[in-house]
Amino acid sequence: MKVVFYDLETSGTDEEKHEIIQVAAIAFEVIGTEWTELEQFEAKVEFHVDQADPEALEKNCYDEETWNRECLSNKDAITKFDQFVQKYKDVERRSKRTGQAFYCVRTAGHNVKGFDDKFIRKWYQNHSMFCPFDYAEILDTLQLSLWKVHMIGGGFDPKPDNFKLETMCKTVGVDLDNAHDALADIRANARLAWKLTR
Repeated sequence: MKVVFYDLETSGTDEEKHEIIQVAAIAFEVIGTEWTELEQFEAKVEFHVDQADPEALEKNCYDEETWNRECLSNKDAITKFDQFVQKYKDVERRSKRTGQAFYCVRTAGHNVKGFDDKFIRKWYQNHSMFCPFDYAEILDTLQLSLWKVHMIGGGFDPKPDNFKLETMCKTVGVDLDNAHDALADIRANARLAWKLTR
């Protein structure tokens, strides 16, 4: 199967008023226990700095000079991101109205169900575009971590103090350099998922 791990950095925590400022994704082909990295994507996105939460920008490695030099317009960013993810649609669904088959993207990440997925869908909605991410097949390493520690035992000694990405990476021995840079986070996230499923 194919799976797209992705991570967002945002200008705040409310998808109704805050914006995506960086998006990164890595596509994998998964065959049994073998994971093959196929392609990666990263873009810094133009946003309204005056409407951002200053604490969020500080946490998310925002640098005005870097964004002025590298960021894409919001429209260009979502267009390029959509072109990237469209190549990895392999979850078959059927339209309730017509019965016709269509395909969606299987996604993964850390707390994507509770956070990133809402921002992505709002982003697509704001551009009147259909979001190709499947609603059901969202593989969340936050939930996987919770199951591993609380339900399966996990063999962690000591148990993690919390289930943040940085904490879980440290717990399983995954290096996370440059935390809160979307591409660094998602690469560490994929390694975390691989380790948790061994």
